[in-house]
Amino acid sequence: MNITENKEVKRKLIKLAIHKSTGRPKELADILSVCERNLYRIIEAIKDEGINIRYSRPLKSYIID
Repeated sequence: MNITENKEVKRKLIKLAIHKSTGRPKELADILSVCERNLYRIIEAIKDEGINIRYSRPLKSYIID
């Protein structure tokens, strides 16, 4: 995945998390066309940028506080 693709995936993930509609990690990885391992790396990169993203079990979605 190149830098441009990575930015686009981050943007999509953040948009879905704002709307609390990411689904479970496997589902989200499929939506974003990445493997779960890369999904977790992308989430860590988002956290490193200072965005508070976390998984909500009751909502079964990543959310941004």
